[in-house]
Amino acid sequence: IWIGSFSLIANVPLLYALVCSKSLTEKITLGAIVGFFAGLHIYGIAHYGWFLLIIFSCYTASQMMLYGFIFHHLWQRLGPWGKLLLPMSLWILTEWIRTLGTLSMPASYAGNIALDSWLAPWLFLAPHFGGLFVSGCVALIQSCVFLAVLDRQKYRIQLRVGLTVVCLLGCFGYSMP
Repeated sequence: IWIGSFSLIANVPLLYALVCSKSLTEKITLGAIVGFFAGLHIYGIAHYGWFLLIIFSCYTASQMMLYGFIFHHLWQRLGPWGKLLLPMSLWILTEWIRTLGTLSMPASYAGNIALDSWLAPWLFLAPHFGGLFVSGCVALIQSCVFLAVLDRQKYRIQLRVGLTVVCLLGCFGYSMP
């Protein structure tokens, strides 16, 4: 994502599609498609060559298939607080998995938000809490946007708490030297 602020809504269309899809196969397929195209974007800028670009994109697709798989199994079982935290938790999990192994290929929202100076207060949290935490903050914003699109009234308390936490973390990051 070339415009860092787009990271704040990057997975919202996928989340909405996952809620609307009926079957596990559909959710896994949606994850695979989004992951593959995200991989083309993420790794396409590095000029690895076509073979590695396709392999890395398939790797990213596999992580998003896992995202869709777990989403399918947990979404209906969770209450409103779990639904707020699920997209964030899944993103952190899949991002962490992408950091493992000798061929790790992380794709982090921390790198995306570094492109926009107004998002710097959250980036300043990285030295204290790590890059996964920063990505989790971005994914929490996505969760809030997603729940607002889904049913603003039903999730109003979760939205207020989630956005308050994000704002407080931004204030903490802003106060870092």
